[in-house]
Amino acid sequence: MFATARSATLLGVDGHAVCVEVYVGKGLPGFTVVGSPDAVCREARDRVRAALLTSGLQWPGRRITVNLAPSGLRKGGSGLDLAMALAVAAADEQLSGPWLNDWSFIGELGLDGSVRAVPGTLSMVDAIGTRSVVVSHSAASEAELVGRHEVRSVATLSELIAAVEHGEPWPQRPQAPPPELEGEPPDLCEVRGQPVARHALEVAAAGGHHLLMYGPPGGGKTMLARRLAGLLPRLDPDDSVLATRIHSAAGAKLPAGGLIARPPFRAPHHGASSVAMIGGGASWLSPGEISLAHGRLRNCSMKHTADEQPTTAGIYCRISSDPNDTRLGVDRQREDCEALAERRGWPVAGVYVDNDTSAYSGKARPEYERLLSDIEAGRIDSVIIWHPDRLHRSPLELNQFIDLVERTGVTLATVQAGDYDLTTPSGRLSARIVGDVARHESEHKSERLRRKHLELAKAGKVSGGGTRPFGFEQDRRTVRDNEAELIREAVDRLLAGESLRGVTNDFERRGIKTVTGTAWKPTVLRRLVTSARIAGWREHKGDFVAEAEWPPIVEKSKVERLRAKLLDPSRRSNTRSRRYLLTGGLATCDLCEANLVARPKSDGRRCYVCASDSQFGGCGKIRILADDFEEAVAEMGFLALDDPSFTK
Repeated sequence: MFATARSATLLGVDGHAVCVEVYVGKGLPGFTVVGSPDAVCREARDRVRAALLTSGLQWPGRRITVNLAPSGLRKGGSGLDLAMALAVAAADEQLSGPWLNDWSFIGELGLDGSVRAVPGTLSMVDAIGTRSVVVSHSAASEAELVGRHEVRSVATLSELIAAVEHGEPWPQRPQAPPPELEGEPPDLCEVRGQPVARHALEVAAAGGHHLLMYGPPGGGKTMLARRLAGLLPRLDPDDSVLATRIHSAAGAKLPAGGLIARPPFRAPHHGASSVAMIGGGASWLSPGEISLAHGRLRNCSMKHTADEQPTTAGIYCRISSDPNDTRLGVDRQREDCEALAERRGWPVAGVYVDNDTSAYSGKARPEYERLLSDIEAGRIDSVIIWHPDRLHRSPLELNQFIDLVERTGVTLATVQAGDYDLTTPSGRLSARIVGDVARHESEHKSERLRRKHLELAKAGKVSGGGTRPFGFEQDRRTVRDNEAELIREAVDRLLAGESLRGVTNDFERRGIKTVTGTAWKPTVLRRLVTSARIAGWREHKGDFVAEAEWPPIVEKSKVERLRAKLLDPSRRSNTRSRRYLLTGGLATCDLCEANLVARPKSDGRRCYVCASDSQFGGCGKIRILADDFEEAVAEMGFLALDDPSFTK
């Protein structure tokens, strides 16, 4: 079935009407968005699915194709979520379709079905062609500024369906708090002295001239510049609407009454990047300080000296291990960092917390990545951390952060180690020394843990936690009789010549599940029947090293026979060409000399890694992208072939 819904998207500061077309047809269940969507728009699948289910509707178990017309226009953001959800439900015949063409829908959906406001609502409502529009409660006052549409607001998707589909009354908009009166801008008459600077302000305001201020900190530049807006008249209606559209597109808070009536004043930091000043962005266009200063006062450009203190701080906290999620460690760091910011008079723009996240393992740190994005965007000009090792334990990450500091001029302050000026050679040297010491500490700790695990293995002791092994109780020592009988049965049947697939299929027919409640798979069964544990032995990196402290379930000889049979490389039937050209011993780890193996990243990119599991026995410290690595190896090979001394 086919259905359409009307909406709009934002490109820069301008809104563009979008027709959301949905087709639900035969095929494997799936959700595809076409029509030049960005990453946020493609992620609408999970938001829309959860919102429909929590709103009492069904998710079609068929093939869903969503087209965002016109296809040549780039669509971004989450404002199309509401229209997508309604069109999917209508295409699946859960809703009647005709009323969809009379309305436009702008809003982001929460997983609970809530409708949220999106930046640029004013521009998007101005671009739609329908008479009526539905937005969230918080965006209704902004949508009404256009003045050409019937604006309805809802808090949830279910409220919208009840009003439009079932004819129930539209929900009442929550009572907004009384608006704060807009105060008058600072008056130039409050300034005593500075006759030349005051005269320059008056001339610039009267003639619409640019003005450059230069001087040491504390000379009064900012004080005078703030009073320039008080010399200018209020914006005329056209300029007021245009300034409001720009601030709405940037996600900035609008004043009481909605429209920006006075010339906006912006005071960008002296270290603001070019993107923060003029706007733009790699994935999504965002207005910069010049655009946000649009009005009669086009832009206030002030030059500061490098000694001036930063004005906006971001606090970063991290703890490597917190399995119970108590957050006590990161909370202590946050309190100390907030106290430092208060002593220095730095307002805190954001707190970024990576709890139970290691900076040594190389895994992604979401809050650290968000911190880097905010620094790049110019929203933060100083970073406060408890100690330098909370931020980095990898020389590669530290060097990347230093490059970011040199581009943006951000300041780094710590509670325990003072300030780091990463724009100077001495500051970078200090940071690298502290980072190398922290990395040595992590590596030394890793060596101790590996030595401890080897000692436990040689003593036959239990180690590790998590899910209990099949055949044993939670203490990992006591045999669970009913599961032990199943293990013995599986071992005997496999030794008698039955296949892994045949045994797992029989277990599935009998309703036998793994300890996690899932169905048995041949790989899971093979791992179980070839493990040293069921033979009463302790295994370390694939070898039987000692008799274990728990009793055996089957004889060791049977397990050894199964290992010889099931782990034989000749049993492999997948003979496809290798996508990883340097495996099989061609590429080895420089730290432990183990063979690198193929392990793609979560986003699908090929990687070579030194695997630390029992099958490969590496150190787990090396990971490199396959494409870059193979290209470098190829270049080295060509250089060697060009060498006259090269012999076969």
